[in-house]
Amino acid sequence: MNIRRAQKADIPSILAIEQASFSHPLSLTQLENELQLSHSHFFVIESLPCVITAYVIAWMLIDELEIQDLAVHPNYRQQGIAKKLLNHVFLWAREQQIKNVFLEVRHTQQAAQQCYLSLGFKCIGIRKNYYSLPIEDAMVMKLELSLHNFK
Repeated sequence: MNIRRAQKADIPSILAIEQASFSHPLSLTQLENELQLSHSHFFVIESLPCVITAYVIAWMLIDELEIQDLAVHPNYRQQGIAKKLLNHVFLWAREQQIKNVFLEVRHTQQAAQQCYLSLGFKCIGIRKNYYSLPIEDAMVMKLELSLHNFK
């Protein structure tokens, strides 16, 4: 598996994963815009050359990182790909002097929550009615990078 920065040519594959993963997916334009933002860092993981199986979009805000979007292609889930990709991002973030990583996850996404908890994230709050389509609460989670063991 190869982890690298996303490129414009990756957007159609990322869009397909986004659409297969979320009830309210980001649009083609939104994904293209993420590549242009100075605070946005967009990584992909390839299982084979030119076959993107997962991606993550993270925003670096001073000394914090906010995971904005993370998805694994449905055919590649439950194989540890998300953990591998996140650990890569955490190593990169530590090099950037990032201290904490934050994210929101749907209250009903148990598999994602378990993945985050296994990486050391802690639930620090709930955002009521944060998501739409369907309306749902979000769990706010935090990881202190200084406490993270890269597995």
